[in-house]
Amino acid sequence: MSENQENPKMAMNEKEVEQQCREFREMFEALRGEVGKVIVGHEEIVDDVLISLFSGGHVLLEGVPGLGR
Repeated sequence: MSENQENPKMAMNEKEVEQQCREFREMFEALRGEVGKVIVGHEEIVDDVLISLFSGGHVLLEGVPGLGR
């Protein structure tokens, strides 16, 4: 018996998880694009901040004076 035949509910959950991951990825990319319109040239910092915020973490931004953190 295959894995899907043993537990058909599991196959549905996998599909739901894949769909939720796809939706999250699309939302993340859209948000990254919008933030990138305002904060130019700091893609890595934007990614790190977004990842931290989505994961419930905190961010301490450091840099030279005048960057408007």
